[in-house]
Amino acid sequence: MALAKDLPLLRIENVSVREVEADTYEVEVAWKNEGKLPTALEQAKLVKIVQEDRVQLRFDSELTRGYEEAKVQIVSPEVMDKTIYAGYTDAGERKTVRFRVRLQGVSGAEATVRLLSTRGGQVEQKVKIGR
Repeated sequence: MALAKDLPLLRIENVSVREVEADTYEVEVAWKNEGKLPTALEQAKLVKIVQEDRVQLRFDSELTRGYEEAKVQIVSPEVMDKTIYAGYTDAGERKTVRFRVRLQGVSGAEATVRLLSTRGGQVEQKVKIGR
């Protein structure tokens, strides 16, 4: 039981949304590893058995359907799966990532922020973007 208390434990500390241009918003996600171990030990990194910690922003599929014509577009990151890969989070370390989202034809949308870690768990939080 004592060892289980030392495992990595990721917690979302803050999710903030701010408008940066007309109908374009920046979503900032901040988290901390509250455990006593990193999300990947050095040996696990070398043999690539642990994925990097990653953050996703998920919307209702009806809002993101249609690529250029989609009502909600995740502009950044530009990668196809729209996932931000954030490396590994050390014990006690805080990290922050940013998404850029454009709304077209809707004044607002609800999203789910997903923080995923092979060893640190999965955390989700709802966020409202726009009005």
